[in-house]
Amino acid sequence: MELTRTALALGGNQDDVQKAFSLAVVGLERAGMINVTRSSDYRTVPVDCPPDSPNFLNAALTGWWPGTVAELHLVCKELEK
Repeated sequence: MELTRTALALGGNQDDVQKAFSLAVVGLERAGMINVTRSSDYRTVPVDCPPDSPNFLNAALTGWWPGTVAELHLVCKELEK
């Protein structure tokens, strides 16, 4: 099995974003990503958003993905739901 070094950006400003990030890591690991490492969280102000929008929480993660880019994309889309 060939593994591909992968980096993903995470971001959100609705509901419990830290919980969503943690669930994303768990979901990616269950889907086969190994050695997942997550960065610290960074808060940023919203740009081009409605007035009074909450700040965004952002992070990045890296890991090794055993499948195709298309497969990873499908996993990410499901996790985002």
